[in-house]
Amino acid sequence: AKARLQLFKTICLPTVVRQSAWGNFLWIIRTDPSIDESIKSEMIRILQEAGAMTKLDHEVLDENGEPQERALTYLIGSNENYVMPAHNMEGERNDSFDTRHMLEAALERPDLIFAGDAESMKVLLDEISSQRVERDVIMWTRLDADDGLTERFMEYLQRQAIRYFLPQYYDLEMLPQPAQSEIEKQQRNDADERVLENEQERRQQDTFDLEDDREGSDASGDEGILEYVPPKWTYWCNGNNIDWFVTDLIRDPEHKNGTVYPASKNNFCITPGLTLVLQGSQDPSLVPRLDHHRLASFLKTQGGSICGRNGSLSILKEDNADSDIKAEEVDDGSCFHMVKFFLFPAVRSRTPTSAGMMGVTPSKHQLAVVKYKRNKGKLIPYMWELLKNQYGVKNV
Repeated sequence: AKARLQLFKTICLPTVVRQSAWGNFLWIIRTDPSIDESIKSEMIRILQEAGAMTKLDHEVLDENGEPQERALTYLIGSNENYVMPAHNMEGERNDSFDTRHMLEAALERPDLIFAGDAESMKVLLDEISSQRVERDVIMWTRLDADDGLTERFMEYLQRQAIRYFLPQYYDLEMLPQPAQSEIEKQQRNDADERVLENEQERRQQDTFDLEDDREGSDASGDEGILEYVPPKWTYWCNGNNIDWFVTDLIRDPEHKNGTVYPASKNNFCITPGLTLVLQGSQDPSLVPRLDHHRLASFLKTQGGSICGRNGSLSILKEDNADSDIKAEEVDDGSCFHMVKFFLFPAVRSRTPTSAGMMGVTPSKHQLAVVKYKRNKGKLIPYMWELLKNQYGVKNV
């Protein structure tokens, strides 16, 4: 427990509070209900010292006109895994991604809310239990206590959620893309029959004309352009990351700082940053629930109909657009996106306590990448610099 706490303090905590979107999301930290009292007290202390617990909400004023504090972080005693289940697309119902259930279960046991304001949680539950949430979008992001995310990660995902789910509010101009190929059409036809049967009803409820707010343009007559319907849900995940190893007999034989190596998986989702975005009206139990290593290979073959989307959008990129706009991903019309906006979106700890005694030393491939002549002597210092400047993690 002490080793895990040290990893949380050194890697996870600084990368979360450093997020450019900090204050615009809620951080729920789950821990074992029977956690040792000294570990729990230390964890609460470091959260408080990091300023992670509350923020002043200038939209909610007290009787004296002063902004009230709003909870940003909760430490909850719970072994429920709401963010990513262990198994299956079909089968018995579980409570994955069910925000209401998570908050209700926590409020039923206020003694297990170790840190955080229960009253703020009640207010939040009231908000998401109203009709308002049906027009809203909910984003779940997984982050283990020994992993971290680059500082703009949450901001990026929030922008992508707006782009795909609420494109009328997106701040870059987008155009409908041509109709899908025959292969893609066949993939859609082979998708979940339940989704296909309800497709017409969903279109009637959710379709909007993307051109309404674009003066002087009319795409309605363009042959082959599909009317865009937002998805009911969509997954995002990372494939590239920095692996931090506690030991490396070659580069750190005295175990002072550990060492870092690059990791790249083009068709495999790592757990840090694994995100599901879903419409507030969507029943969470109907979202496919898969192990992280199966998500990419399964969803990439399903097309867009499995998540209820229709058509796709491309961003209008001018020649003089800044690098962020040019780096925006191409919409392939599916219900899954691999985050490629960042070179290294995440950092993972590879230690005996965090990796189940598997992969706790660099692989042969990682050693070869670092030794490659174009990378030799450059890549590891570059990754340490990234950890310092974009994660807030120091090599000490």
